[in-house]
Amino acid sequence: DTEYIDKNLYDSRSVQIFIEGSLRSTAIRMAELIDTDYLSAKGRELNPHITVKYGFPNHIQLEDVRRIAQLFQPFKVKFGQISLFERDDFDVVKVEVDSQELRRLNNLLSFLPNSDEHVEFNPHLTIAYVLSGLGWLFCNMRNELAGMEYEVREIVFSDEDRRLERIGLGEVEKSRVKAPGYRLSEEVNVKCGNCLFAVKDRCELYSFEFDKGFVCQSWISEVEIIKISS
Repeated sequence: DTEYIDKNLYDSRSVQIFIEGSLRSTAIRMAELIDTDYLSAKGRELNPHITVKYGFPNHIQLEDVRRIAQLFQPFKVKFGQISLFERDDFDVVKVEVDSQELRRLNNLLSFLPNSDEHVEFNPHLTIAYVLSGLGWLFCNMRNELAGMEYEVREIVFSDEDRRLERIGLGEVEKSRVKAPGYRLSEEVNVKCGNCLFAVKDRCELYSFEFDKGFVCQSWISEVEIIKISS
């Protein structure tokens, strides 16, 4: 499951959701509706994807992302209206995307060191890059994706060499017996109650109500995930 992608996509490690199947074909077909004369040098997007988070330094590894992905079961995203980002050198024509789980995934990945300076997460699917100042012409183009839903079953981690590693969602069977090394903790500050996966008295990773004095090998604190691999 290691693939390569256009080296112009990003200059750092990142996490994306690649759109497959009929909706991928639909997104590419929409891009082809834009005449070549209106395109910037970046052209049409031929690898339809949703960027979840970018700007990770090269010490962030696949396993760091996988630990967060373990929290998620497959979920759906919904496509909305066409809008644009205006840049100095080009406009980005995009389809808006939304999902509560997608925003939650972005939020957790944001705990990892990154250089993303955007305060607000605006998930989208890029259609094409057009000449600066002309993006508005395409906001009312035929939108075949509007209202459609796509089930996300995996995320993709891209390193600085643009190798893609797929991480399936829902790969971990959730139960108390699956929590590795679940035991009474011998350390005051290492307990289920202060684990990143704890929600009140419930383990969100393995889906059971934990004993406050216990811990398992999947324990990770918010402090640790912020400093991870640094």
